[in-house]
Amino acid sequence: MFLKDKNMAEYSRNSKKSGSSRKTDSNAPDSSKRKFKLIAIICLAVLFLGLLTWCIIKLPGYFYTENPRLEFKNLEVDSTGYWQKNPELLLERLELKKGANLFALDLQALREKLEKIPSIETAEVRLHLPDTLKIKIIERIPRASLFSVNSPAVIDASGVIMKRQESSAGNQRLPVIKGLRNENIATQVKPALRLILNALSNYSDIAIQEISLAVPGELRVKLYYRGRKQCMVLLPSNEDEDYNYLLSVFQTTVLRSGSNWSIYDLRYKGSVSGR
Repeated sequence: MFLKDKNMAEYSRNSKKSGSSRKTDSNAPDSSKRKFKLIAIICLAVLFLGLLTWCIIKLPGYFYTENPRLEFKNLEVDSTGYWQKNPELLLERLELKKGANLFALDLQALREKLEKIPSIETAEVRLHLPDTLKIKIIERIPRASLFSVNSPAVIDASGVIMKRQESSAGNQRLPVIKGLRNENIATQVKPALRLILNALSNYSDIAIQEISLAVPGELRVKLYYRGRKQCMVLLPSNEDEDYNYLLSVFQTTVLRSGSNWSIYDLRYKGSVSGR
């Protein structure tokens, strides 16, 4: 009896081991499938990322920077002065050649190049698809000629010196500022420029022809008043001088006295003398 019970117990244990072994064997194929799926997913992800990277790198070039339909063919310049009439020279200054791809152009760099040209105050550069580059320019306005009437150097109200031939001055007769020293010209001419601007803004009857800075601290101004004969006006040369007031004094003196002096001396505040 004892032997029989012992055999039954051993049979039961063997049955459990056999069942456990069968379960392990049945789970093996599922584990392999999961590994295969994981590997397949990783491969697909790598392939997708590679394709996406290729698209990011290549497609912009295909549609933009390498697209023959987007070649630079036309330049439109919006300006009211010299550069409106000279777009080809502007291309030379920008080192641009027609046929380049529009999207390969560095618009910021082009704008910076334009604003380094002395006669250009500000510039805007933009694309107009499919083949046009548009440039809008605000040019500096020459207010005086330096050294002589036909000098190649002219200057604007802020003291920027530029080439006459590359400005809106052309053959226009500008007031001449002479008697300059070679150093710090922009600083020397500040009083003279302020005088010229005051006359242009407020005194249409006064036409300044020449301003000499040869005498330190003094402006020797040759001008016409209402087309009369040329006269000379002596003024102080200071950065904070009120030239609007001095021109008013000059005008009042001429109108009230009907004087026909050749020289008006306004160097000393509160007095006007002439001869």
